[in-house]
Amino acid sequence: MKAKDLLSIRHNPSIMFYGPAGCGKTALVSQSPNSYMFDFDDGMLTAALLEDKFSSLRRNCEFDTYVEDNPNLPKMWMKAERKINEFITQSAKGALKYDFILVDSLTGMSKAIYLQVMHQTGNVWNKPQIQHWGDMVLMMEKALTLLRSLKCPLILTAHEMSYVADGTNLI
Repeated sequence: MKAKDLLSIRHNPSIMFYGPAGCGKTALVSQSPNSYMFDFDDGMLTAALLEDKFSSLRRNCEFDTYVEDNPNLPKMWMKAERKINEFITQSAKGALKYDFILVDSLTGMSKAIYLQVMHQTGNVWNKPQIQHWGDMVLMMEKALTLLRSLKCPLILTAHEMSYVADGTNLI
């Protein structure tokens, strides 16, 4: 398959860039023309400061940050859900103005969902139980399904990291 063949596919592709922090995933995907980025990792700050021949492309990427100021009172996942629903409404009306939707990163998105679910338990630092992990998976699945339903390609980044057993830190 070649890139031009994507135009003949009935559904829009989903593409993931996976690698260690700092390898250039955000800098690469933020060059997508006419794009919107869900910036869960504050990666656009680094990408915007990078000076190279692609700087002007990165500076045209529209984005919102979804980084928690206070993890004890998480708000960013709810903000992201509102934006996803806004895009679904626009897409249904044929009015989505973006050619690409970017998620930077799936890792950061998972953390936002984690904090939201654990906040609902009354304490974000509680040890997650099986039902909490189930809620997190369902929320992630719903978000990705909605994003993939948009009339444009979905590009995601993900990091080589995971939650430690108690869920409070990333390694």
